[in-house]
Amino acid sequence: MATKYGHVGVVRMFLDHGRDPTPAINEDSFQSHPDLDSLISFVNPLTAAVLEGHTSVVSLLIGSGFIDRCVEPPRKKEWCNLLLSLAVMKRHIPIIKLLLAGGCDSNATCLSGEAPLHHVAAAPATSTTMEIVRLLVDSGADPVNREFNSPFSLGLKTGNEPFVNYIFEQGIAFDTEVILNMVDEISGQHKRMASLLLKRVDLNHTIKFSQGARCKLICGAIAGGFEDLMERLLLAEPSIFANWTCIFGHKDIMSLAVASGDIRNIEFLLGLGRSLDHAVTYPAIIIEKDTDGNWDPDDCPPSMILALNRGRDDVVKYLIKKGFDVVFASEHGNDLFKRALYLGKVEILKILFGTSIPSIKDIAFSDDGLSIQLAVLGGETVFRLLLERGVQLQPSYVGHSRAFACAALLANVPILRIFLDAG
Repeated sequence: MATKYGHVGVVRMFLDHGRDPTPAINEDSFQSHPDLDSLISFVNPLTAAVLEGHTSVVSLLIGSGFIDRCVEPPRKKEWCNLLLSLAVMKRHIPIIKLLLAGGCDSNATCLSGEAPLHHVAAAPATSTTMEIVRLLVDSGADPVNREFNSPFSLGLKTGNEPFVNYIFEQGIAFDTEVILNMVDEISGQHKRMASLLLKRVDLNHTIKFSQGARCKLICGAIAGGFEDLMERLLLAEPSIFANWTCIFGHKDIMSLAVASGDIRNIEFLLGLGRSLDHAVTYPAIIIEKDTDGNWDPDDCPPSMILALNRGRDDVVKYLIKKGFDVVFASEHGNDLFKRALYLGKVEILKILFGTSIPSIKDIAFSDDGLSIQLAVLGGETVFRLLLERGVQLQPSYVGHSRAFACAALLANVPILRIFLDAG
């Protein structure tokens, strides 16, 4: 209690009278590998002071030999080291300095495998987190201490550019294959980070790369929208598509370009003789994965729909204007139309009405009036567009009644009035 409330005088009095502050940490209390939750639950004097940010109390306890007394048994030392992660999470810089000076291990991990550096590696970066990063790295913290889910990979995945730049400034080098794996993993989300990584690759020696390495580099260039890089790679070895095999399963490179939403890359591939047919009519294979990293080709939409999902309306308009009228008479074309309804893409819907989209009858009645329900979700402008094109609401049709109920749930008054006017 004295340490929790920062009563330095009381803590000093206890210490002067020979009270040992460490008995709360014992091997019997913690049979498992250390974890932060248990450290907080089974609070000890130093933990309480760290949690509350009482720097003077922490200094007093460490000065009295708290950490030194936790050398044996080893489990006791592990729990003591975990205090550093707790201080990092709380962003208590003076306390972090005290714990490091007191001998806490900056690479000690908890039950989840996270070291102190993990707690400041994720974005966003601030002046405080970067100062903590410097303190930890200077004390020996390893940013790449694990092949997967290292602090460095966490910084990449979350787009923490200041953190990643700082780690590179420390002279840490990565094998080209490792860099390309990183690029493939993040290029769709963090273009700047992917670009930063690609600058670490010596492109003058790409001709010496393995087929797999070149494949990773091209996929990273396309997914990240690096047109100049892709052009340089393909001009250096134009035959790379002759026997295209991608270790990531990108069976059609144009699908990746369409889903990534970069028109220049699409045009460059067209110039090399690549076809758009499969890219806009067939599933994108594993362009997107679920949270477990798995994929199902039956559940993966065509790349054109993925581009629409990602807000790349310019790519979708470009492809429509390329004359893919046959697409919109197919099942996937219907899916594109319905997705545009749901997302409220008015301009694209107007363009689609000039193609062979489903008939007005199909729009009104197919799939139990699903298109009408999606139009309700898309908003008043989309809903009115269907009516202007000839769709008529029928009170006796169950699907339209469901759409009416949907509008009621959304409390969309303008659309509700349209339904009520239709009876």
